[in-house]
Amino acid sequence: MKKDSNDIEMSSRRQFTRAIVTAAVAAPIAASMVGCGSGSSGPPAGSTPAAGPSAGPTDRTPVTTGENPCTLTVRDGFTEISFGGPLAGEEHIPPMGFRGGSLIIDSRHKMKVAGSGNGPFTYTEDGVSDPDDQYGDIKGATVITETTADPFVKLAIFSALQPGAELLLWYQDISPTPQGDDDVTFPPVTFPDNDPDVRVRGGRGANPFKLIIKRKRMDAGKSHKSKRPNRFRHASGGGLARHFRIGQWRLVNSAGTTLVGASGDDDYSIYLRFGHFQ
Repeated sequence: MKKDSNDIEMSSRRQFTRAIVTAAVAAPIAASMVGCGSGSSGPPAGSTPAAGPSAGPTDRTPVTTGENPCTLTVRDGFTEISFGGPLAGEEHIPPMGFRGGSLIIDSRHKMKVAGSGNGPFTYTEDGVSDPDDQYGDIKGATVITETTADPFVKLAIFSALQPGAELLLWYQDISPTPQGDDDVTFPPVTFPDNDPDVRVRGGRGANPFKLIIKRKRMDAGKSHKSKRPNRFRHASGGGLARHFRIGQWRLVNSAGTTLVGASGDDDYSIYLRFGHFQ
């Protein structure tokens, strides 16, 4: 089996022209092949990003008419490639998907759980005997954001994450009782810093992948997707709201410093890429 996961930014010109957004969530794209315009350069190399939430995926210089709707931003600790329209690249090992509407996680591997009572609960890979088949460190993420105003859907790809990176998710509860026919009211909330509802840590060997859920076990089932057949859903009950969404997300480095994040949008779909083979 070819061990090439460290090349997650490599893509194919041949495949680039034929795919759409659904392929993009599973495939990083090399900026040199896309021809992205330069965005903000971010902090100087070697500097330490400020703690707390970073600017969201749309905080960048817009492109002008006729340019490729793509921006490359190199920051300290990661590189961001963002698109204004459907673009895609070479297929890669399937990422793990996290979607809003309560919380749905689609995984290549089965998970075993440790924890009892009110939690927390820790999920790790089950039945993976070869360390090279474990998820490994988080290497990148594709984030699809649904907004309430134009452009309504945004896509950002974050790559070159350093070892020890984590994904943090905070829930935002819907109003306890329906407000209006559409029932779309999510009251403002202050998210507890450094205390997410979901923490995702990559790893392998003696320090394996961990999915840490603050409260209530997830329901296990099938996604009916050939490459990510195992589905885990965090539904209402057990102290959770009748409905909730991902209200805030962050990618942090091994020191816990925020690299990038966002909050307050209608929905987020996040697809993590891991260093499967090292």
